[in-house]
Amino acid sequence: MPKAISPDTEAVLLLCGRFGERRGDVDPLSPGEYGRLVSWLRERELRPSDLLERGASGELTAAKLDPARIDALLKRGAALALATEKWLRTGLWITSRGDETYPRRLKKKLGPDAPALLYGAGDPGLLDLGGLAIVGSRNATEEVLEYTRRVARRCAVEGVAVVSGGARGVDAAAMQGASEAGGKVIGVLADSLLRASVNRENRVGIEERRLVLVSPFNPVAGFHAGNAMQRNAYIYTLADAALVVQADLRKGGTWNGAVENLRKGWVPLFVREDATLPGNGALLSDGGRAFLPDGSISDLLAAESPSVPAPAELFSSPVASELPATYEASQAAAFLEEIPKRRIAFDKPVPFTPVGLYLGNGALGLEVVVVESARKSTAGDLRTAWRLRHGGRAVPVLVVALGPNGAAICGPSGEEPPVAEDVDRGQAERLCREALALPDRHAALRFLTQALPSLETKLPGIRNEGLLASHELAVGVRQRHDWRAAIEKASAALGRTGEPFLRALGFEVERCDGVTSFLKSRDRKAALAVLLQQSEAPEAGTARFSGLSPVTYALSIADKENLPYVVVVQDARIRLYPTDVGKGVGRRARSETYVECHASLLRDEDAAYLWLLFSAEALAKGGTFEQILEESGRFAGNPADRLRDRIYERVVPQLARAVAEARRVRKPTAEDLARAKLKARDRFITRIMREPRILIAGEGDELAEPARDRAA
Repeated sequence: MPKAISPDTEAVLLLCGRFGERRGDVDPLSPGEYGRLVSWLRERELRPSDLLERGASGELTAAKLDPARIDALLKRGAALALATEKWLRTGLWITSRGDETYPRRLKKKLGPDAPALLYGAGDPGLLDLGGLAIVGSRNATEEVLEYTRRVARRCAVEGVAVVSGGARGVDAAAMQGASEAGGKVIGVLADSLLRASVNRENRVGIEERRLVLVSPFNPVAGFHAGNAMQRNAYIYTLADAALVVQADLRKGGTWNGAVENLRKGWVPLFVREDATLPGNGALLSDGGRAFLPDGSISDLLAAESPSVPAPAELFSSPVASELPATYEASQAAAFLEEIPKRRIAFDKPVPFTPVGLYLGNGALGLEVVVVESARKSTAGDLRTAWRLRHGGRAVPVLVVALGPNGAAICGPSGEEPPVAEDVDRGQAERLCREALALPDRHAALRFLTQALPSLETKLPGIRNEGLLASHELAVGVRQRHDWRAAIEKASAALGRTGEPFLRALGFEVERCDGVTSFLKSRDRKAALAVLLQQSEAPEAGTARFSGLSPVTYALSIADKENLPYVVVVQDARIRLYPTDVGKGVGRRARSETYVECHASLLRDEDAAYLWLLFSAEALAKGGTFEQILEESGRFAGNPADRLRDRIYERVVPQLARAVAEARRVRKPTAEDLARAKLKARDRFITRIMREPRILIAGEGDELAEPARDRAA
């Protein structure tokens, strides 16, 4: 956001600005006069700031400008300093057509008729977002205003910015509806910019970088009908399309602005159909299109508005692209393809190709920014892109960089947002889909904060709490003959949630009571299922389960029904509890013994876990889960038995002889050896407590040798 004015803008302010002059003072240049001056400067390869040093030239008469008048305007430095100091101190910014912060849309669509100066408050980067211009009468009925607010709220939910004029009636309702829903708003004001910028409600939107207020007129100027008519062009040209909610027939600013837009073809014009409004009917007859209230606004704009190319600059050179020269178009179109996508651009060059912006639910919802790179993305580049998009707002942002060998993810919050590298594309897509489907930004932030660290673990998406042997889970299961087939079978369940998730795992679902269901496998009841709501946790008591935790409640029902398992499902997360007491290698309480799979976090190559542990085939009698549990028992139990035997049968006797030798007992009796064995056992156990690494043993006497050395 500009903190000071550029030399060019200073010169343009002196030439075109008003600083509360008294009657008789020299008049600033009109837009037409300034346009002639710009042409004169460009012919001589000069910039406005050059006039501050050179002064006016007699050659200006060729542009039909009075050099003496130009000199008088340039000498208003004191008045300029007082005015700009006041404006900048209150948080306003000022930009001119030669500045990089000046909106490209105005220059592209209006050319030399674009205003020489813009005053504003808020993030000027919002001015090039485009969006839907919503305009209408100042004297609209409450029904019309509520319609306007509904459309604006839909824009916010779909990630479409709302552009409006801030006037009473439809304009104010549009800005209010979008703002309350956490959307982005561009207000093009005809008067009183300074007063509007310090309004308490506006300050919140400005500070959160959701609202920008802009005006081509002096920030303290009052209302003038001519200014209101003039700013209509800027409302239309800052948008991708326009919606007229209510227009009076052949009179008023709304009518005149809509007709001018139809005549000049700035943007597609949509009109609310209402038989009681003759002005709306006339605009439809003159070329306006009927607005469909139930359609997707983002899809409508995407179909109607191509991206805005950078226009020819008046005085500045375009920034060169920093994309890798080796970049080739990839297959990113399939990523999140069924979710509405918005165009995305960065304020500064980044080594990525933008793919799209996807918006989550609720006010200030999650933003997922998808980009592509022809090479592996670095954490530094990802954090740079994240900061450019986040911009200090109270919005969780996730940057997903698709590369030739997978994906990398950065976000969603923090001074140094975490970065997960070497993520499967499928894994990244499932993660994004689940986060975007959550009801609000708080739920999305909680989910991502918990989920992202799992991506860096040995088994992303798998959590084992005392049920299976970790080694069997990580190594043995992968060596099963049916591993590859299980990956294929599990693919139908990936991306599903709730009951469809269970059905994709092969279960028949039959209602048990109001909160649980039977899961049937091969025509028999295999488990009892509980489907949790977003706000519930498996271990926390809730009224829906009679004050019990969902797990405790389900275990009690499963006991009555003589079922071996309880399955808890929440979105794409599934958890399996055995109902038998003491089942599992950890020997914990039933409610603390489980294995869990978060399907959204699974690597594509690990999808087999979902089928082998949680499917109808897995939980059938003698199914794959029982097999894996049995192998876990062997792995967890047999090494312990072998180690015990090795200690008492091989190590302790040798250690006893070593103790006897150390005590110089030449011919130890059976009683001497028994006493030595007791001492050896006690010493060995004490040593183990101090140095567990002694337990790392080989065969034969490898364990006994270090023991003999320590006997003395």
